[in-house]
Amino acid sequence: MVEVIIDYAYPCMMAETALRKVHDHMLHGNFDAALEEALLAAVEVKIMTNSIKEMKGKPNADTQEL
Repeated sequence: MVEVIIDYAYPCMMAETALRKVHDHMLHGNFDAALEEALLAAVEVKIMTNSIKEMKGKPNADTQEL
């Protein structure tokens, strides 16, 4: 049986990167680019949230190797 690894960390890091880019774009007055990165961050957070919910539903989610 193949165990599926649920990855919450990658979307978390991608959201963090996108938020950092939002800040940089805002400092330079690039509002359209900031908005695009903010939306990307929101997508990554949604993916991460789904991963966490899936892990929570597993019996050994707190000890599952990522």
